[in-house]
Amino acid sequence: MKKDRLCKRRIGRLHCTKKGKSDRLKKAVNGLENAARRLENAMENTGSRLDEAASKAEKRLERLESDIQAKTDQFEANIEEQTEHLEKWLEYPDVILSADNLKKYFVMPKNRGSAPLKAVDGVDLAIYRGETLGIVGESGCGKSTVARVLIGLTPLPRGQ
Repeated sequence: MKKDRLCKRRIGRLHCTKKGKSDRLKKAVNGLENAARRLENAMENTGSRLDEAASKAEKRLERLESDIQAKTDQFEANIEEQTEHLEKWLEYPDVILSADNLKKYFVMPKNRGSAPLKAVDGVDLAIYRGETLGIVGESGCGKSTVARVLIGLTPLPRGQ
């Protein structure tokens, strides 16, 4: 009798142990399935984020390409302009600086209705290689204005 009770207890424990193991196994399987679903969702989200990032990168690349094209066009225009200047210079290799019909007028802000002040009007000059040029004149006659226009410190509206 004692042995029967012992066997029944052991069989009961074994049965409980098996039942507990199967429950734990089912929970583990469910946990793995849930983890697999979360992983699939994460992969889908990552894929859509990658597509979005790729689209943004393509748009940025297009903007950069158009910027590069615009700057290339501007650079080519500058090269053409410099080439024209060099060609003109090569026509007259002895002339290192020239001005044709140089004009510089200043608009006085106080006299809005009046005519602009003619600082320089119709100056022609050419400086040849090896020459020295001195500009002499009365105070206020435009010597400094001519020099400033020739070296580019004052913008030139007319003449060359």
